[in-house]
Amino acid sequence: MTARSILVTRATGTQGIAVCRHLRQKGFIVHGLARNISDERTAPLKGLDIEFFQGTEEDRDAVDRAVAGCAGVFLNTMPNMRESGSEARQSKTVLETAKAAGVEQVVNSTSIGVGRLDTIRSDLKTSLPTQVIQGKVEVEAAVRDAGIETWTILRSGYFMNNFLWPLGNVMFPELASERKFISSYAPDTPLALIDPDDIGAFTAAAFEDPSRFAGEVFELVGEKLPTEQAIEKLSAAVGMPIEAVYRTAEESEALAQSNPMVASQLMTLPIHKLADMTRAKSFGITMHTFDEFLTREKDSVRATFALEHGDAIKLF
Repeated sequence: MTARSILVTRATGTQGIAVCRHLRQKGFIVHGLARNISDERTAPLKGLDIEFFQGTEEDRDAVDRAVAGCAGVFLNTMPNMRESGSEARQSKTVLETAKAAGVEQVVNSTSIGVGRLDTIRSDLKTSLPTQVIQGKVEVEAAVRDAGIETWTILRSGYFMNNFLWPLGNVMFPELASERKFISSYAPDTPLALIDPDDIGAFTAAAFEDPSRFAGEVFELVGEKLPTEQAIEKLSAAVGMPIEAVYRTAEESEALAQSNPMVASQLMTLPIHKLADMTRAKSFGITMHTFDEFLTREKDSVRATFALEHGDAIKLF
């Protein structure tokens, strides 16, 4: 049987790399769309025989070139913080172009927050993080209504690599430089963690067996850990103590007015608690624990905590 071709959007990002790798392992032909397809950006996928196309998800001509001959699309959108409605525009361009090209299947990656908007505090509903979640609600609706034969939605949890460079140095600036994890969580706040590699595995499985995954919406969470325990595991992997500092409620409320990272933590407190792991795990696809992720990514762990704060920000 002739191998199916799949278009992976944002192919050089965290999710895109994982999806490309798993698709190639399953024998799919992969087209990768990315804004930057330089050797440096595509290096993690070197040797996998992926055909790259330069462009963004809003560039209809680029999408048209990239999707030609493809039977499926992995759709991953990201917000442009300077422009409202950016994710809706990205999904509209990709989905319309894909349908016109004869694409039969789309797998869409969003966030566990999409199904939990009713848990967000009323005073945070206009915050930037909530607007991001609302954008993904619109993307999911576009996927369902696109007229493409088969769709699957993956609502991913909190990425395990959010603790590592480069994301960790932005989300938790003191983590690598001062060995301090400063957050608005509490020690017992559960974190609904996902190894990005598992997103790749689920996506490849969905393209391998479209009928089984058709119309399914999964919350992808590999492990729920109390914040304190997650930091203890990270500290053990680093080989040095990391101090967990928990802001008071008053400190968090004051910072949330101007700091979207703090607002995001407050917004997601109930979302992490309610995340449902059972449906995804019932499909029998291996989901990795935080310990397993840290062991596999030991080189990234070492590199993250060897960086000085200034170097980390400059590199990002």
